[in-house]
Amino acid sequence: MDIFTAVERKNLRELKRILKHDPLAARRTDCWGRTALMLACVEGEEAFVRLLLPLSDPQASDRDGETALMLASFGHPACVELLLPASDPHAQDGDGWTALMWAASSGSQRCIELLMPHSDAGAAFMGLGKALSDKAAPSTD
Repeated sequence: MDIFTAVERKNLRELKRILKHDPLAARRTDCWGRTALMLACVEGEEAFVRLLLPLSDPQASDRDGETALMLASFGHPACVELLLPASDPHAQDGDGWTALMWAASSGSQRCIELLMPHSDAGAAFMGLGKALSDKAAPSTD
């Protein structure tokens, strides 16, 4: 089993075994340019992120310019908390989106709260001019 399969199958034991024998496996990329850390962030697997983060490059981006922080920002606040100290919240993907925009798109209020203090005032608004935190807030109507 390779590192990507271990993460996809949520096999923490196998991931630990792989990393013990080959710590550089954490820096390999799949055919989309994603690392195991990125895959763990997509799944919101906090334990996997904790294990992979010290061996990975959290600034790495995939073919679309997406970073681990962006992927975690799509609804996985525990992973965002782990990544923030080692990541650039101002990084933009291929479409110009930051992690904060990803968080707003997901509707994750907690991710927005974590990322907002790290954003520029101008990044707090999307194309429609609506505040990102308002976009994620539930409707009161």
